[in-house]
Amino acid sequence: MTETTEPTSRRGGSQKKLTVQSVTTALEAVGGIMTAAAHYLGVDRSTVYRFINENPELKDVRADIEDQTKDMAEGKIVTAIKNGEMDTVRWYADRKMRDRGYGHQAKVEGPGKDGAFRHEVATIDPSKMSTEALRELRAATLDQDAADAE
Repeated sequence: MTETTEPTSRRGGSQKKLTVQSVTTALEAVGGIMTAAAHYLGVDRSTVYRFINENPELKDVRADIEDQTKDMAEGKIVTAIKNGEMDTVRWYADRKMRDRGYGHQAKVEGPGKDGAFRHEVATIDPSKMSTEALRELRAATLDQDAADAE
């Protein structure tokens, strides 16, 4: 594995030496975002991609950092829902609660009023739900979370 490299600059810029540690530090500083890591290091984005490809252990480092960033984002989402931030509740319901009938499309199957089997797709848009309906949803979700924790 290459520990140090002098990237060649296609744009005629100055050449900088990268190390596994310097790239790791950059990725940690910017949450694994490659363009931001390149800016942090003062090199072109393609240089960082090339260096990571030459040092496969950095692929695992990047994946771990991205997972940590996702965990932090999920934590913020949960906090926002618990704080009653209705835009976040709507967004979450739209994307994560389709199994409960929320989201832009929900499939409905079963016997109709006349007993005949029906299959249809219903559209439910949380952005059009009233604040009261979303508050009830939030309360039900928190109750379910408490029951699940027991």
